[in-house]
Amino acid sequence: MVIDNEEEIVNLRKSRNLIIGLLFSFIGVSFLDIIPIPWYYLFAFAVLLMLLFLFYWNRQELTYIRYTDNDNNIEFKYYHIVMVSPKRKMIRIKQNVFGKYETEKIGKKEFLYVFQKTKTGLFKYPGINISSFKEEDRKKLKINLSKYASQNK
Repeated sequence: MVIDNEEEIVNLRKSRNLIIGLLFSFIGVSFLDIIPIPWYYLFAFAVLLMLLFLFYWNRQELTYIRYTDNDNNIEFKYYHIVMVSPKRKMIRIKQNVFGKYETEKIGKKEFLYVFQKTKTGLFKYPGINISSFKEEDRKKLKINLSKYASQNK
């Protein structure tokens, strides 16, 4: 089974690029003296809007996630959608040593924590922000992980 949120991320990137393009257009128009306000006020306003947008975009912590459970492995590939060089991460757990999973909701964000069985107990991997998944994909993911967790009790 493969679950990912590539379509949502592509749409978010398109909207981000559109907003940035509009802001750059606004900056360009500010130099043409179409609006009877000094260009430097419009320029400063456009730069302020751009900075606010970038701040808002990075605060959302949107995450691209690809979940697969093929070849006797449970695999999560994910990275945060940021403006500059995202850090790509991956978690791969053999299905027979998958321990359990937990979810935690913090405001509008939902984090998934997966656990791997080890000789000394359970190892907890860092949380994955699954908020950018559709609700039905989150349910599918939880059902699938529950299946593996119950097989390994």
